[in-house]
Amino acid sequence: ERQTTAGYELVLTGPQGATHRVLAASPARFSFQPSFANDGTLLYLQPDVEGRAVPMLLSPASEPRILVTLAAGAAQAIISGNAELVWICTTRGQLLRVRTADSVADEILAESPFISPNSFTAYPGSVIRLFGSGLTADTQYLLDGSPLIVSEIRGQEVALQIPWELPVSNARHVISISGPRSPFRQNFLFTTLTEPTITFERAPTDAAPQFAHEDFRGVVSNDDPARPGETLHLFVRNLGPVDHPVTTGERSPASPLARALTPLACYMFEIDKDSLPVRTEGLLVPFAGLTPGAIGIYQIDVTLPPNRTAPQAYLSCRMEFRGDSTSIPVAAIP
Repeated sequence: ERQTTAGYELVLTGPQGATHRVLAASPARFSFQPSFANDGTLLYLQPDVEGRAVPMLLSPASEPRILVTLAAGAAQAIISGNAELVWICTTRGQLLRVRTADSVADEILAESPFISPNSFTAYPGSVIRLFGSGLTADTQYLLDGSPLIVSEIRGQEVALQIPWELPVSNARHVISISGPRSPFRQNFLFTTLTEPTITFERAPTDAAPQFAHEDFRGVVSNDDPARPGETLHLFVRNLGPVDHPVTTGERSPASPLARALTPLACYMFEIDKDSLPVRTEGLLVPFAGLTPGAIGIYQIDVTLPPNRTAPQAYLSCRMEFRGDSTSIPVAAIP
């Protein structure tokens, strides 16, 4: 395996290290996981056009072939010493035993979801977000043995609504996840927040805040920064009770809007090129409450000042002494 100017390659070499052929390539870092059987048969993973790992088999004096097609892609794979079997763990947590002679796959372990170990907190009614592998529409999520409502699922991310009726206390609860046919169950701790607060929604990959533009054309980013005077929609969690209560699992109403009852305030801190504060300004908040049509998701609408001049900005929203803050790209005034 080697790094090149174009990315990464898996190269088959001779005993002296002379390059013979490039077997697989990837523009990004990739785990090819090559393994040899005793007779020289080679198993390795190769990325497809969507980036999923495809198990490839190369027997002596033959050309590489796809061993088996997997909808989810392979996470790990290894070949047996006699070259008759390949063991594959899929990205959905399946363990497969594949015969190399006819590519018949036997499922040894069913899909087993796995969440990155963590402990979680939320205020009742809000969602928590889990990230991991093997998450499907059939995954089971339980809070102290009772099913949780799935607010949304996107790839390997799922949002679960904590029931509105869950008592607010310092007691610890257990959330467990399992596949519908899996013998394994994963447990982790959950604690309710004792007071409403503000937690910005963030992307799982780079923790970028999920702030939508005024016209909802997309999220605020360095490539598409906020504009002075624009009203942004900040997607958040844990704002607590609202003036038009909804039941657990019910989508939030659009008319009338369900507004948060706990007072809050948002501020923008302008920072100069030397990272020194230039000005702090309170922001107009036209709305704070449940996002219409969503389950357990809140939003705070804030109007940015029209006369921003500093090259950097920091946005903060708080309820008393609780809240969240983040840097935010704002375009300069033309």
